[in-house]
Amino acid sequence: MLSQTGYGKGTNENDLGKITIEIKSVNGKFLDIALKAPRQILCIEEDIKKEIQKVASRGTVEARVNLELKVQSLPLVNYELAKSYACIAKKIAKTAKIKNDLHASKMLQMPDVLSSSETEISNKDLLLLVKPALKSALNMFAAFKQKEGKNMQKDLEGFGEEIAEKLKEVKNRVPKMLKENQEKMRKRVQELLGSVELDESKLANEIAFFVDRVDINEEIKRLESHLGQYRELMGEKTPGKQIEFLSQEMTREINTMGSKSNDIEITKCVLAMKNANEKIKEQMRNVE
Repeated sequence: MLSQTGYGKGTNENDLGKITIEIKSVNGKFLDIALKAPRQILCIEEDIKKEIQKVASRGTVEARVNLELKVQSLPLVNYELAKSYACIAKKIAKTAKIKNDLHASKMLQMPDVLSSSETEISNKDLLLLVKPALKSALNMFAAFKQKEGKNMQKDLEGFGEEIAEKLKEVKNRVPKMLKENQEKMRKRVQELLGSVELDESKLANEIAFFVDRVDINEEIKRLESHLGQYRELMGEKTPGKQIEFLSQEMTREINTMGSKSNDIEITKCVLAMKNANEKIKEQMRNVE
């Protein structure tokens, strides 16, 4: 079992420069990968995302890339624009009869005279720099997710066992509960009718109908089946969506038990099972 929460970091350095990659993730319904990187890296964005997809199937993942190139390009100078500024300054000074104080250092500050240029780097060279750092980051990221996943699995197994124990108590209680309901109904009818002679067959049918309404054996069987599937999924690597579905099904059966049964002991067990199932739902938000 893997957690959706993870963190990893990797660095690499060669003749081209130094790169640091940080990957972190939080829970999310689907896989969403966001890459924050310098413009030079964007040409291999899809390659990076494909590698992340190999270790994450759900969650909101953010990858940050810091790139320090050793080879830096000189800024580009727009000489024609600089000449135009110089000409304009000269004309203004002559027309206004003022001193022309436009010199080279001021010229460099004029709009668009200087512009940055990016070093042309091939995808092959970039990947040689990126891949080792990405591999280290992803290895740490995957190990983090696995460690967190093991801790969550222990918790989830405990919640499942808690439901199973309470369900066993309910199952043992049901025969006694049905018998008590039969006796209560028969006694109530006799009290209402007083000395009037009872039609035993009709009374038996009415009692059977009432008992059927409070019988929760079918719900018990279905919940037992869900718990069996739940235990099997504990050994899966990415069971998140399946367990979420099972938890919804268990909610349905537990709620039905609570609404059908009018037994205080069963109600206590139902409340405990609800509580454990809510913990499962909460924990499943972080499982991949």
